[in-house]
This record gives sequence, C-alpha cells and structure tokens, in this order.
Amino acid sequence: MIRASSPELGGLSRRRLLGAVGGGAVALALSGCGSEGDGVRKASVGFLDRLADLTIPATDTPGANAVGAGGFAERALVSGLFGGSAASVGMVEAALDKAGGVGFMRAPAERQALMLADLDRRVFADPRPQDAAAKAWRSVKQAIIYSYYTSEPGASVELRYELVPGRYDPDIPLKDGERYLSNNWMANLG
Repeated sequence: MIRASSPELGGLSRRRLLGAVGGGAVALALSGCGSEGDGVRKASVGFLDRLADLTIPATDTPGANAVGAGGFAERALVSGLFGGSAASVGMVEAALDKAGGVGFMRAPAERQALMLADLDRRVFADPRPQDAAAKAWRSVKQAIIYSYYTSEPGASVELRYELVPGRYDPDIPLKDGERYLSNNWMANLG
C-alpha cells in the first residue's frame, strides 16, 4: 500500500494529491478536451437553431428557438439519443443544401421554410426510409420536438397540463370479482 506522504508520491500529502487531481479534472472539463460535441457545436448550433425556429415557430406561445431547442438537440444527437449522432446534423444540412441548390443558411427565410417543408414531406412519406439523410432528419426533428415539449413553455404554455385527466371519482363501488387498483409500482416487487 502506498501512503499519501510516501516517497513514491514525491512527499505529497493526501490533501495536496487530491487537490492536484481535482484541479486537473476541472481544467479538463473546462477545456472540453475529448468532447465530440465541441466541433459539432461550433458548426451546427446556428443551423439547429434555424431548424428549430422553422419546425416550431413562435406564435402566441414561444417557439422552439426561444427555449433553446437547437442546443438541446445538438447535445442529444451527439449523445446518440433519438437514433442520431453528431453526423446527423451535417447530413441534414448537406441534404438541404443539395435539394435547394444553394446553401440553406444563405437562403432567404421563405426559401428555407420551403426547403425544409419539402425535405420533411419526402422523409415522412416513406414510413421506413433507407436514406441516411432521411433517417438523420427524423432524428433531428425528434430531438427538436422533444426538447420543445419538455421545456417549461412547451409543457405548460403550449400544452395544457391537467394533473388528473378526465374526471376524478374518489369513491367508486366495486362489482363482485373486481379488485382495487394500485398505482404504487413498488407494491408489485414482492
């Protein structure tokens, strides 16, 4: 066993050793070393923000861009959620650039909306698309929608929250052979 103050550690005390390790971990975290999302983030968050804005625009309620759906979608896709990856964003952008004949981000807002609507129609016309860009758009759109509807404005302003949907009847007589229902999932663990 090596003691914290042993010669193998250069005479460091346990406190100094833990401080050095902790300081290194903080420096690594702040620098973002090894994070796949850093390169993607710089290149794609503006693009994802625009897609979020076109997917769920602001009306009398905040739109997806206002709740930061683009940033969440980027992090979710880099993490592999919704069947996507860091490459999903690039595939969608390339598909939009190719279909529009002009760079999506350089196109006027009306043209961007038409380009995205056309891609959306093509992708969702086929229930099982084989094209990688189509699968990528499904993942990106799912991440944007999930982000929006799990945000506070999406969940509480856009949607109506009802604690107990339907009607609550606290005392319903049971018929012969019926049992009371349990909503305690722990009760079934035995």
